Amino acid sequence: MLLAVETATRQGSVALYGAEGLTFQAELGPDPNRTLAETVAQAVADRWSEIEAYGISVGPGSFTGLRIGLSFVKGLAIAQKKKLVPVSTLEVLAAELIEVHPGAAYYLPLLDAKKQEVYAALYRPDRTIDPILPRGLYAAIEVVARAADKAVVYGGDGALVVSPPAGWVVASGAPRAARLAELAWARLQAGEGQPGATVDLLYDQPAAAERNLGLPAPPFDSGATGS
Repeated sequence: MLLAVETATRQGSVALYGAEGLTFQAELGPDPNRTLAETVAQAVADRWSEIEAYGISVGPGSFTGLRIGLSFVKGLAIAQKKKLVPVSTLEVLAAELIEVHPGAAYYLPLLDAKKQEVYAALYRPDRTIDPILPRGLYAAIEVVARAADKAVVYGGDGALVVSPPAGWVVASGAPRAARLAELAWARLQAGEGQPGATVDLLYDQPAAAERNLGLPAPPFDSGATGS
């Protein structure tokens, strides 16, 4: 069984997933710092011995939310000597869009980064990333310019930031722990997963201090191609 935590956006959530599929899901509300521990306890109840690993959405997204989620799950994984399975928040959102609007040529998950910027990547239906728009932080107008001639389904809280060209289709969707758990469980069954201490967040932009010092953003390796 795998416990998944998604705190990269305001719609944070927790899910429990195993061989029988999804067995628990709940939203965290606007303040995951207050509700995360209680919700996880509710999800697992007396089944801690059945937890094989933890799935975590590692960004990009809210700096505060990401830190809350990773710190909590990392502590559990290290204490229990369990694996962590990190998944890009954009891939989780892309998987949601694929589920709600199947059959499109391309999927564009968008997370609002403020100041008319978005975190984005252009996904194919198999969740690999098209090199025309690699995962990163972009001006909204640049995202549109790069993929204007593609048949795109787009969504996420960054969807309101872009001015879509004719032919693009908007779909409702958010990165949710239930979808994260499904992706992380499949990777765990394929032998993936990392020691908790080795997992860090994916920001796709330097923090303010790093920008001031001219340092690069921290690297990230999800252990999966196209994440």
